[in-house]
Amino acid sequence: TVAIDLEWRPDAPHRGMNRPSLLQLSTATSVWLLDLEMPEFAGANELLDQVMALLASNEHRVLGFGIQGDLDRLQLLCRREPSAAPLVARRVVDLRDACLSAASATAAPPAPSCEPGLAAQLHAWTGLSLDKAEQCSDWAARPLSASQLAYAA
Repeated sequence: TVAIDLEWRPDAPHRGMNRPSLLQLSTATSVWLLDLEMPEFAGANELLDQVMALLASNEHRVLGFGIQGDLDRLQLLCRREPSAAPLVARRVVDLRDACLSAASATAAPPAPSCEPGLAAQLHAWTGLSLDKAEQCSDWAARPLSASQLAYAA
């Protein structure tokens, strides 16, 4: 099981979607923050190919929260070449959908939150708090701040 998330500079009205600036991958024991703003990284295309293979795999489960938005942003990176194949994602579990579905099926009080946000769901299911202050920060600016790195991880 691998969790995936992306961060990007906030979109400006009428300018389309910004490309992702940071890719976060995590397993039960590790977190990787991949800086997508570093064009000098020689293995960037190969790394993205591996992420695409992971998403297309029938062997790996991929977790995300509101994952379609992340997949849409990741698709922007797949279009490096006009002939690039569309992004394929199998065995994807959207934790937002799972939380909302489970919350609507739960009758026993206290009912988990029906609010769609990650912070609300995390608090409802675990009692933990998540500071989302960095969510809309400029993820394309370098260097990333310590608080951005902590939020991303």
